[in-house]
Amino acid sequence: MKTIVSALSEIPEPLRNEYEVLPDGRYRLRTEGDPLPEVAEAHSKLTEFRDNNINLLKLKAELEGRLKAFEGVDPKEYGTMKSRLQDLEKKGGVTKAEDLDAKLKQAIAEANAPLVEQLAQVEAKRLEAENRLAFRDLEQQLTSVGMKLGVDEKAMPDFLNRGLEVFDYDGTAKNGETPLFSKVKPAEPLGFEEWAQGLAADAPHLFKRSAGSGATGGQGAAGKRVVSRDPLEIGRNLEALAKGEAVVN
Repeated sequence: MKTIVSALSEIPEPLRNEYEVLPDGRYRLRTEGDPLPEVAEAHSKLTEFRDNNINLLKLKAELEGRLKAFEGVDPKEYGTMKSRLQDLEKKGGVTKAEDLDAKLKQAIAEANAPLVEQLAQVEAKRLEAENRLAFRDLEQQLTSVGMKLGVDEKAMPDFLNRGLEVFDYDGTAKNGETPLFSKVKPAEPLGFEEWAQGLAADAPHLFKRSAGSGATGGQGAAGKRVVSRDPLEIGRNLEALAKGEAVVN
């Protein structure tokens, strides 16, 4: 039998009780006169010392890891910051980063509220001024067309109201939300003159009646047919007027 072995597995099981553990972890065959109690006590102390060292090394590694998180942190500054954080928690209800972010956004929004309101007012006034100018421009265009086609001065307000119901400020003709297109040139939007010429047939009372009503006036410049300002005559010659083949006298 071996006197010293590294593991009990090297010894037959019936003989393993004959071996004792040495301080270095190996096993030795007991012999007469061996100080077994002393060896056992020394082994116990060695095991305890080794376990303690292992635990201390683990604790040391854990503490070192924690200390790395505080590298460059001034203890006094940390204390001040902690105190301020506690004040925020008490007074402002801030317990986490999201709370502070929400508080900052709220403060910024409250501070900017007067400026936002002023900007909204300025924008509203700007839009109002633009609409007023666009309205005047549209009104002038309709007036010009009405005078050209012989709208009676007394009927001009009615003519303008009808036109403002059809045309947007940008000059687009619509029936509600549906765009209106020319009957002569279907691919093109309905223009002011074509609309007014159609109105001469639908509402002839808006137009002046000229002497000799019902007769056309012969040939004008460039061979164009001359149509009197009579609303009925204009209505009968809408297509020719829209194509440019006739002109209003």
